[in-house]
Amino acid sequence: MNKLLWVGCMAVMNIISVNAQESNKACYQDTGFVEMAIYKTDTFYQLKEKYRKGDWKLYYDFALVKPYAEQHFDNYGNHKGVWKMWYGNGTIQSEYNCEGSWLEAFPVGKSWSADGKVIAENKQANDSVYVTNYYASGKKKSENIYHKAGKLGTITQWCDNGQVMVSYRPTSEQALPVKKYYCDGKLKAEYNWYVFGFTGKYIEYHPNGKVAVSGAYQDIPAGGKPFIPARNGEWKFFDDKGKMTRQEKWENGKLVSKN
Repeated sequence: MNKLLWVGCMAVMNIISVNAQESNKACYQDTGFVEMAIYKTDTFYQLKEKYRKGDWKLYYDFALVKPYAEQHFDNYGNHKGVWKMWYGNGTIQSEYNCEGSWLEAFPVGKSWSADGKVIAENKQANDSVYVTNYYASGKKKSENIYHKAGKLGTITQWCDNGQVMVSYRPTSEQALPVKKYYCDGKLKAEYNWYVFGFTGKYIEYHPNGKVAVSGAYQDIPAGGKPFIPARNGEWKFFDDKGKMTRQEKWENGKLVSKN
């Protein structure tokens, strides 16, 4: 049974092996757990992660000298403690504390590039979790803010020169105006966004400022009921000189005519 579990563990990361030393025997002790955890696909055995438990040490090599990751599970398969990953050259790739955040999907910690630069970070402050990605220059690439109340607060994206591309509240229960920008700061699009998607007037612009697309999505249904954003009415498309190249007519998301 131990041999079969060892094969299953290897399938988790393909090029890694699992340390079977005393500190990791928690995942070997429960025979019933082992039998449930491993299942066979057409070509290999695989371990269902939700059944893993105990402390796991994963390696790049069979000699168990090049660590790949450290992972920790409770008896129910939940992540716990500090999880770490390393690059093949031994430098740290990521370190996250699964018990340091109230939002399980985004544990507090950082990820680094192979040359040691921070490329991603999750941090907690003011009852919010900030999930941030960075360019190689160190400037922010994107940031999602999750509030403890249970809603995704804002999503912001930047160009590598620091220009904000877009910033909006994806779970807003009211239609809010959103503007998107090119990296040179020129307006790229403007529309209204509601928790279920686009609603109302929609406009896109060419880099020279000329209108590229104009149209409208359906208005928010009475009572704010869930809906799939649907194009309505006339949609017009223009080249960068202002000449209309196409015209479409839509009714509740269905294309009626085009010329």
